[in-house]
Amino acid sequence: MLAFVTLPAAAFAAGYGPAVRASAALAAAAREAGLAYVDGGHAGSPEEGTRALDALLDARPDVTALAVMDDRAAAGVLAAAARRGLRVPDDLTLLLVLSSARVAEMFHPRLTTLEPPSAELGRLGARMLIDRLGGGGPPRQRLVPCRLVTGDSSAPPRTGAAS
Repeated sequence: MLAFVTLPAAAFAAGYGPAVRASAALAAAAREAGLAYVDGGHAGSPEEGTRALDALLDARPDVTALAVMDDRAAAGVLAAAARRGLRVPDDLTLLLVLSSARVAEMFHPRLTTLEPPSAELGRLGARMLIDRLGGGGPPRQRLVPCRLVTGDSSAPPRTGAAS
């Protein structure tokens, strides 16, 4: 079973685009793959990450994969997993969403991440700003896909795990 710990509730409730889109995309991808999916809560700090994983696993011990959107929350998730005796990735796959590979490699194990193309986003943002300043019409929105950077925190589900 896949779960997603997104950004703090205030950011999500305010409709912060990346959090809302990531949540919807993960749920849709899980459905398409025939995997069970559950909302793993909200976290923006190590303490909140710890609480989110504890609450999630207390309610759904069948979770085998977790996507986390906040770098700091991921530190708490890893601590809570270790305290529970769970091994990443043997017992729990962990994916860091919207983070850089440089940040992901600071964790132990090195986390698998969905990395946004920062340089491309910077160029695109500058180009869009220049176009707007030049009278280029109303603001535009353009989504740019992240790339999967495989770390040491992902593995197939453990044998006998529920999907």
